Amino acid sequence: MPRERGRLTMATLLRAGIRRSRWRSAAGALVSLIAAGTLFSALMLFSGMQTALDASLSKLRAELLLTQRGGAAAAAQLLTTGSAPPLEPTIPVADWERRMREGGVVGVVAVEGLDLSEGGAGAPAAERASVLLVHLEQWATPAFAVAEIELLIPEAEVVVAEQTVRQVARQLEPILRYLFIGAGVAMLATVLLTGLITSVRVAERRTVLGMMRAMGASQSFLLRLTLAESGLLSIGGALLGVVAGLFLMLLLAGDTLTHVPQGEWLRYGVGSLVATVAMALLATLGPAIRAARMDPLEAARRGR
Repeated sequence: MPRERGRLTMATLLRAGIRRSRWRSAAGALVSLIAAGTLFSALMLFSGMQTALDASLSKLRAELLLTQRGGAAAAAQLLTTGSAPPLEPTIPVADWERRMREGGVVGVVAVEGLDLSEGGAGAPAAERASVLLVHLEQWATPAFAVAEIELLIPEAEVVVAEQTVRQVARQLEPILRYLFIGAGVAMLATVLLTGLITSVRVAERRTVLGMMRAMGASQSFLLRLTLAESGLLSIGGALLGVVAGLFLMLLLAGDTLTHVPQGEWLRYGVGSLVATVAMALLATLGPAIRAARMDPLEAARRGR
């Protein structure tokens, strides 16, 4: 019974405290919302971009892509997104394959034609292709094969798969850097603003806390009460932030997020929530300790 009464009292005090300072409570939740949403969005976008690049490279399983002059951009887009704009099939597959084999291009295992006349992921092509996929031995060096192919087939443009993917990844680095900087700033703001809001809330309730101490409330009870209030607001704000970040990313980068495994979504969401709540509780700890150690007489005197 005493334990149940204690839980009931704690819940009642939490509801009363949040209602008493609605604007400050809303501000505390909003800070956590922004922090969790920014961190979750950055993690999801980073994972989506990396997974999309890896998936495209793995799907084609080709070290080199050959196109007619002017088709390299479409081949690069096919590599990095898995889809390409329409490209006319003008490559004579058998002729280019024969010239590579007779020329002794080192390490060539197989050659496949891909028809991109309707765009998208393309379809296999036996006679005329938009892109020629060249598969190399594991030990073969793509740079040597590129030099030989350019001599044997001067009308061809050669795209090195790994090099193209790395180039796209480097181009995305500034975007991801700014996202993570934004997440870091949001976390720092969570610590500073949550600590400030909690300090103001404790100062406003000095008399009430002092009366509770005078009526027998222990220091640990007041400490838990202050931490629980900030924790509840932070959890609520962080949950909304993760949901808002998810909807924002689906709206702005839905194609990229489809490559992220479902387990990663949950892991990043829980991680963002836990990190945000931990930062909020850390910021609340100082004001909570001061509230717990408050002298009842001094609190009553200052509250007059």
